[in-house]
Amino acid sequence: MQAVILAAGESSRFWPLNEKHKSLFKIFGKTLLWYTVFGLLRSGIKEIIIVQNEKKTVEKEIKKFFPFLKFVVQKKPLGTGDAVLKAERFLKKPFFVLNAERVDSFFFLPKIKEAFKKKRGILLLGCLTERPWEFGVFKLKGDKVLDVIEKPKKGREPSRWQTTGLYFFPLDFLSYLKKVPCHPYSLMHAISLYAKEKGAFLVKTLKKMFFLKYPWDLFYYLDFIFSHYFKEKISPDVFISRKARIEGKIFAEKNCKILDNVFLKGFCYLGENSFLDQGVVLEGKNNFETRNFIGSGSQIINSIFQDDCKVQSSFVSHSILAENCQLSKNVVLNPRARAKKNFFAIVKGKKEEILFKKFGCAIGKNSLLADNVFVEKGVLIGSNVKINSFKRVKENILDETFFI
Repeated sequence: MQAVILAAGESSRFWPLNEKHKSLFKIFGKTLLWYTVFGLLRSGIKEIIIVQNEKKTVEKEIKKFFPFLKFVVQKKPLGTGDAVLKAERFLKKPFFVLNAERVDSFFFLPKIKEAFKKKRGILLLGCLTERPWEFGVFKLKGDKVLDVIEKPKKGREPSRWQTTGLYFFPLDFLSYLKKVPCHPYSLMHAISLYAKEKGAFLVKTLKKMFFLKYPWDLFYYLDFIFSHYFKEKISPDVFISRKARIEGKIFAEKNCKILDNVFLKGFCYLGENSFLDQGVVLEGKNNFETRNFIGSGSQIINSIFQDDCKVQSSFVSHSILAENCQLSKNVVLNPRARAKKNFFAIVKGKKEEILFKKFGCAIGKNSLLADNVFVEKGVLIGSNVKINSFKRVKENILDETFFI
C-alpha cells in the first residue's frame, strides 16, 4: 500500500503561525509532519508521496529525516482533489490519502486495512461530531456511504459522522477524480460519484479525534504528543542546580541550563541550548524548542514556544510563541480570569468560537512586546509586530504593525 500526504495548503486559518505550512510547527523537537510520516511507517506503509507547494519548505524540512520520501508540487491551491492528481505518476496500487498533520493515523490504519480485506471500494474513516454543520458529513445507509455533504445547513445534517481527512482509495478512483471539475471540494465530489457507481464504505471510530484548523488546536497536539512520545531524559551536559525543584518529568537536550530555585511541576521539553533562569516557575505541559531563554521570575503554564524565544520576568499561560519572539519585563499573556461561556477570536475577519477555553494568545514570529504589556484572552498577534510599553491588547494585531 502507498500513502499520499497533503501538505500544500495555505494554512490561512492558522494565522499568525502560518509563515510556513502548519504541519511544520514543532512539538517535542519534531515537526507535526514528522509524526505523521512516522505513524505511517510504524503501520507498515513505506511508499509515501508528499504534495507540497512550490516553496518546497516541506521537502527541505522533512527529507533530512526520511530521504526515501517522494515529493510532488501543487503550484496553485486548487483543492485536495487536484493535489491527489499531482501524485498520480507515483501511484501503482491502492493508496491512503491523509492530511499532513494527521499524527494519530497509526491508531486507525490497521482497522482500515482489515476492512479492505472484506469490502472493495473506497474506505473512509469517520468520527462522531457534535457540530456537523462545520464539517463534511456522510449520508449513510448502514455502513455504506451514499454521499458526502460539505458543511450542511444546521438542522439538515444527514448524520453526525464527519470526514476525518483519512481516506483509502482503489487505484481506479483516479479516473473518477479526473471526471469532476476542478474545485476546492473536487475530492468529495469524486468520492460521491464513485460511491454511487462502485461503492464506498464508512470505517467508524468512537475515538475522539482532533483537527488543526486554528492556532489553539495545537494544544490537542501537545497533549497527544506528550502522551505518546514523551519520555524523561536529561543529556549528560545539562546543568541543573541543586536548588532547583523538579516535581515532574523533563526532557532536556544538549547544553541546557536550569538555575537556582526553578520550580517545575508537570512535563517540560527543553530544546538544545535553552536556559531557565533563577526562580522560573513551570506548570503543566510546556514545550520550549531550541535556544529559548526564560528570564528570572517568569511563570509559564502549559505553553508552546518555537525556536529562539526570549522572555523576561513575565507571565504566560496557554499561549503560543512562534520563532524569535521577545517578551520584556512584566508582560502578561492570558490573565487568570475565567473564560466566558462563549469565547471567540477573529480569524480571517470572521468570529470563530474557541472551543479550547483556556487558550490565551498566539504570537507570530519576530515580534516584540515591551515592558508591562497586557494581552487579553483570545488575541492573535501577527509576525514582525512591536508593541510599546504599558499597552493593553484587546484585539488582533496584524503583521508588520508598530503599536505605540
